[in-house]
Amino acid sequence: MKFLKAQTIRTKLIVFAVTISAFTLLLTSASYLSLELYFGREDLTKKLSVMGQVIAERSTAALVFKDKKTLANNLAALEADSSVEKACIYDDDQILISGHSMGEDKQSCPQMMATLVTNESNYIEQYFPIKLDNKVIGTVYIACHNKGIIHRFFQLSIYSSIILILSIILALLLATRLQKVVTQPLRLLASTIRNIITQNDFTIRASKQHNDELGHLAEIFNELLSKIENDHNSLKSSEEKFRKLTALSPVGIFQVSPEGDITYVNQRWREINQTKDAEIRFTEWFANLHPEDSLPLSKLWDRLLTEHEDIASEIRLINKNGSISWVYIQATSLHSKDGKLIGFLGSLSDISELKKAQIQMENLAFYDPLTGLSNRRLFKNRLDKAVKSVQRTDTSIALLFLDLDQFKRINDSLGHDMGDSLLKEIARRLDHNVRENDTVSRIGGDEFTILLTDINNTNDVRIVAEKILLSLSHPFILNGQEIISTASIGITLTPDDSIDSNTLMKNADLAMYRAKELGRNNFQFFSEDMNTTILHNLEIEKELHIAIKRNQFVLMYQPKISLIDDSIAGVET
Repeated sequence: MKFLKAQTIRTKLIVFAVTISAFTLLLTSASYLSLELYFGREDLTKKLSVMGQVIAERSTAALVFKDKKTLANNLAALEADSSVEKACIYDDDQILISGHSMGEDKQSCPQMMATLVTNESNYIEQYFPIKLDNKVIGTVYIACHNKGIIHRFFQLSIYSSIILILSIILALLLATRLQKVVTQPLRLLASTIRNIITQNDFTIRASKQHNDELGHLAEIFNELLSKIENDHNSLKSSEEKFRKLTALSPVGIFQVSPEGDITYVNQRWREINQTKDAEIRFTEWFANLHPEDSLPLSKLWDRLLTEHEDIASEIRLINKNGSISWVYIQATSLHSKDGKLIGFLGSLSDISELKKAQIQMENLAFYDPLTGLSNRRLFKNRLDKAVKSVQRTDTSIALLFLDLDQFKRINDSLGHDMGDSLLKEIARRLDHNVRENDTVSRIGGDEFTILLTDINNTNDVRIVAEKILLSLSHPFILNGQEIISTASIGITLTPDDSIDSNTLMKNADLAMYRAKELGRNNFQFFSEDMNTTILHNLEIEKELHIAIKRNQFVLMYQPKISLIDDSIAGVET
C-alpha cells in the first residue's frame, strides 16, 4: 500500500485494473478446476458402483459353488475399464476366493479382507455384498485409481494459467489505453492550474474533454476560476484605490506583518520621518524618537504585537536637523474572516502646527501675553493647590500683592508702548528675585502677585520683599530714557492669616493699600486692624450712599467778613 500511495493515478489505475482482472480470472479458474475435480470423482464413483453391483449379482452362483474360474472371468471383465486397479472376491469368512490385478503395479489381493489397504488418496475403493436370499455370502472389493481425473485436472490448470497470463497481458494493454480517458483530462486540468500560477492569469480556462464526471469537474473548476477572477479583480481594484488614497493622503500610512516588520509605507510617511530608504526597520525608527517617548511607545507597541491592543499616542520625533516634530500615531491589528492575525495597519499624523497652536492657546488661557508670566487664572489654580498642600503638610506659604506706584502717570506721559516695555522689564526683575518653585503672576494692569511656598518664617518673606523693592528701585533704561518706578507690596501668610485662597487675595490687597497709605515703595504684612479699618470705612461709605439716596444732606453757608471794614465780602460752604 505504501508503494501505491507514492505512485501516480495512471499507475494506480493500471495496477487496479490488472489486479481486479487477474483476481477475477484466478477465482473463476480455481472454482472451475475444483468443480471439475469434484464431478470427475463423482462420475468415477458412480461408474464403479454400477460395475460392482453387476459383478456381485453375476458372482452369486459361482461363489455358492466355489467356481473360481467363473469368478475370475467375472473379475477379468473389469479390464475394459482402465481406471480399475484391482478386484477381489471374499467369502463370508472374508477369505480370498478370487482376485485379479489390472494396474501397472499388479497389486495382488490379500488373503484376508481385513488386511486390505484402504483410503489412499489416489484410489477410490468400494465394497459390494454378494447376497443369496438376502443373506450376505461374500464381498466384492474393487479399487480404482483417479490418475485420469488428476491428469485432466493438471491439463485444465495449464490451460487456465495460459488463459490467465494472456488475460493479464490483455488487461494491462486495455488498462494502459483506458487510463488515458481518466488521466488525460486531469493532466489538462493540472496543466491549466500550473499556467494560472506561473502566469498569474485568472482568465485562463480548463477545456472540457467529455460529458462525464471529469467534464463536470472541468465546468465546476471554470466556475471557480470565474469567481476567483472576479474576487481578484475586486481585490486589485481595492488595492489600487488604497494605493491612490494613501498616496494622496495627508496622513502617513504604514502596514506591518504579523512578525512586526514594516511591509508598506506611503510617501507622506516618508516625508514625516524624512527618509528615502527603500527598506525601513522599526528599530531604526524607534531610534529617532524623543528619549522621553521611546520607552512608553515601545511598551504600547509590544502590547499591540502580543495582545493586539490598539495604539493611540502623541510622540515626538527628532529630525535630522535636530528639531522636534510632534506626531500622532495610531495602529490596530488586522484579522481574516476566521480570526487569524494577518498584520497591523497604522497612521502617522504631523501635529506640530496643532501642538504649537495648542501651546499658544494654553499660553493665552494661563499666561499673560505681554510679560509671559502666569495670569490670574493660573495663579489662582496654583494658590488653591498650595493652600491644600499647607493643610496636608503643615507648612506655610506667603502671598505678595504688588502694585506699581504712579504707573498711570508714566503710561499717560510716555505712551502705552513704553508702559508695556516697563511692565516686561519689571516682570523680568520679579521673576529673577524668586525661586524656581515660586510663582510670579500678572493679574491685570500694573498689579502682580507672587506665591512663595515652603516658608519657614516671616523673615524669609521679608528678605524676598526687600530684594524686590531694591531691584525695582534701580532705574529702567527704555529706548534711551531713564525711568524710575517703585511698587507697594502687601503680604499675607497662611495658615496664620487664613486658609482660604479668596480671603488671602483680599488680605494681600488690603496690606498693599496700607503700604500705599504709608508713602508707597514699601511692604506691609496683613494684620486684623487693617480689616477693621476697612470695615469701618465701608460702613461710612454705606451710610453716605444711604444719605444721598434719602436727600439727608443739607448745604450750609457761612459769611466771609472783610478785615478792613468788617463788611460781608461773600459766603462759603
